[in-house]
Amino acid sequence: MVLNVQSVEQMILEQKKYFYSGATKDIEFRKEQLIKLKTAIQTNEKEIIDALYKDLRKSEFEAYATEVGLVLNSISHMIKHIDKWVRPVQVKYNAPIG
Repeated sequence: MVLNVQSVEQMILEQKKYFYSGATKDIEFRKEQLIKLKTAIQTNEKEIIDALYKDLRKSEFEAYATEVGLVLNSISHMIKHIDKWVRPVQVKYNAPIG
């Protein structure tokens, strides 16, 4: 697939349209996307670690500890806590005087 300026701009417009449709607001949708991202990282872990070695000369241990593992743990943390994070929070409001 060859990308040119017009095709990139078109993809950006389509992504903005999709975002503004509200489809990404659903919590279950967000969880599914996080799970898909986690699975993709796990599936391609070797390739990611190889790329980190080629680009940054990170050893396998360092690449996992500072990149892959960190992101996987963050995704797991988000999946575990997202329901709590999106709950409405009541905030006390003091109206200004005068």
